[in-house]
Amino acid sequence: MLLPIVLALAFYQQAAPKPEVLFWPHGVSPLGAEHKDVFDNHLLEVSHRDKSGNVEVHLTKTDVMVIQSGTATLVYGGEGVGMHPTAPNELQGTSIKGGQQRRVEPGDVIHIPTAVPHQFLLAPGETITYLVVKVVDPPPPTAKNLEPLREKSTASLHIDNLLPPLLKSTLISVNINQSIHIEHVTYATQDGQRIPAIVYAPNHPTGKVPGLVVVNGHGGDKSSWYAVYTGLLYATAGAVVITYDPIGEFERSTTRGSEVGEHDKPQPGLKDPARVGGLMLEDVFQSLRYAASRPDVDPTRIALLGYSMGSFHALLASALAGPDVPKIRALVLSGGGNLDGPNEYWDNPGKPNCQSGPYKALNFLGDRAAVLWALRAQSGPSLVLNGTEDGLITKFNEQEPFFNTLRDHIAAVTGSRTNLPETVWYPGVGHRASFMTREAALWLHHQLQFPNWSDAQIAAFPTIRAADWVAKTHVRISKGYDAEQKEGGTLALDLNLPSLTREQLTAVPVDLWQKDPSPYTLQGWLPHAIAAEAAESTAAASVQSTHP
Repeated sequence: MLLPIVLALAFYQQAAPKPEVLFWPHGVSPLGAEHKDVFDNHLLEVSHRDKSGNVEVHLTKTDVMVIQSGTATLVYGGEGVGMHPTAPNELQGTSIKGGQQRRVEPGDVIHIPTAVPHQFLLAPGETITYLVVKVVDPPPPTAKNLEPLREKSTASLHIDNLLPPLLKSTLISVNINQSIHIEHVTYATQDGQRIPAIVYAPNHPTGKVPGLVVVNGHGGDKSSWYAVYTGLLYATAGAVVITYDPIGEFERSTTRGSEVGEHDKPQPGLKDPARVGGLMLEDVFQSLRYAASRPDVDPTRIALLGYSMGSFHALLASALAGPDVPKIRALVLSGGGNLDGPNEYWDNPGKPNCQSGPYKALNFLGDRAAVLWALRAQSGPSLVLNGTEDGLITKFNEQEPFFNTLRDHIAAVTGSRTNLPETVWYPGVGHRASFMTREAALWLHHQLQFPNWSDAQIAAFPTIRAADWVAKTHVRISKGYDAEQKEGGTLALDLNLPSLTREQLTAVPVDLWQKDPSPYTLQGWLPHAIAAEAAESTAAASVQSTHP
C-alpha cells in the first residue's frame, strides 16, 4: 500500500503576495495527510510502502529520496517491462530488465534522474517510509532559447564578455618558396596575455581568400607536423592559415618545450579548473578574430579545424562564439566531435583544466552535446573525421550509431536537420589528425572555394604517409604517434611540401621572450586568474551579507 502525503515548499509566485517558509511538524502537514498544494516547479512527498511497487518512469521529473525508516531493495536503470502511461509524462510497468539492485536503509539519499526506471521491492513483513523531493525539469532547449544558454555558458567558463582588442603585431615575414610565405605574429588574449602564432599565406593572393585556424590536440603546438602540414598545404591552395601554441606549450610554457602538458596539471591557488579551458576557448576566439581582421582574408569564408583536445575546444568555440567573433563557415573535427554524457570520455577527471572541468561547468545545459551542436548548427556545416579503431571514440561505442542518435537530439533542439554533423570513418585507423586528407580537402573546397584548386585537381593529387614526410623533413611528431595506425599512417595530399625548422616556427625572438615571458605563459596568466577568483569571491560574500 502506498500512502502519499504531499506539500509544496515553493515560492508562491502568483497564489500568495510573497514567499512563505512552511514546516511539517514531525513530518506531517498541519493541514492533514491528504492536503495538497499547487506548486511551481517542485513538491515534497512522504511515501510509505508495505509491499513492492510498480516500476515508475518520470519523463519530466527528477526524484531525490531520503529514507526515513524501514528497508527495501531499490531496482533502477535497465529497461522497464510492460510500461504504459498512467498520466502525462508518467509511465508504470511490472518489472525491470537489466537493472541494478541496492539495499536501502534509513539515512540513505538517492538521486534518480529523469527517465530512469526504478522500483521498490519489499520482502514479506518489510515496510519503508521515505521523503521524496520531485523536481520538475526546466523546459527543454529550443532554437528560441539557445542564446541565453550561450551567454550563460561563456560566463560559466569565465570568458570575457567583451573580448579584448587584438593589438596584433607582425614580427617578421619569410618566403618559404615562390608560392607561399610565413609570418611570425602575436595578438592579445585574456588578461593581457599574447598568443604567438605562425601564419601561412599565399604570396600572390587572388582577391580576398579563405582563412583557416588550426586548434591543436594534447602534446601539440604550432611545431606539430599536422599543424605545419596543414598550413603549408592550404596556403598552397590559396588560403591563409593560422597556427598557434595552446597555453602551456612551446612559447607559452616557461620550459619552451613541446609535449609539456602544463594545461593538464593542477595549478596552485586556482580553485576552478574551468578557467583554464575558458582561456583556451578565448584563444580560439581571438585567433578567429585575427584571421578575419587580415586584409587578405574574406571574413565570410573562415574555417576552424580541431584535433583531439582541439576538437573539443573548436566545437565549443563554434557553439559559444558571440557577435564579436566572425561566423565560422566550416568546422572540421578529427579525433573527436563525440561529445558524450555524464562520467564518459569528455568528463574524464584526468584532464580537469582543458576538458572535464569546462565540460562539467556546462552541466546546466542538460543534454550538453545536443545543445552545443545545436548552437554550432546555427552558423554552418561541420565535418567529423574519425578512425574506427580510435580508442577515444570507440571506448563508449561512439561510432555511427552514436552520431545518428546525436543528430536526432540536435534536430529535436533546432527543429531542423540543417547543418547536422557529417561523418567520415577511416576503417582500422586510430587517433590521428586528418585535415590534410583528400576527403577533408574536397569538403573544405566545397565550403570555402580555394582559389588555386579545383575538385579535379584535389582528386588527382598523389598522397604521402605522414611518417614518410616526417622522416624526410624532421618536423616534429608526438612520441608514439608515428605508428601506422595513428598519425604516421595518415595519407596526406602530397605537394612536395618543404621542411620548417623549430627556429622558423618560433614566433617571438628568443631574446625578447626571455626578457619577460609572462605575457605568453601559463605561469604569467595564473596570478590574474587567481586574483579574479578572489574578487568574485569577495563580491559574492558582499552580496550574501547584504541579503542574508
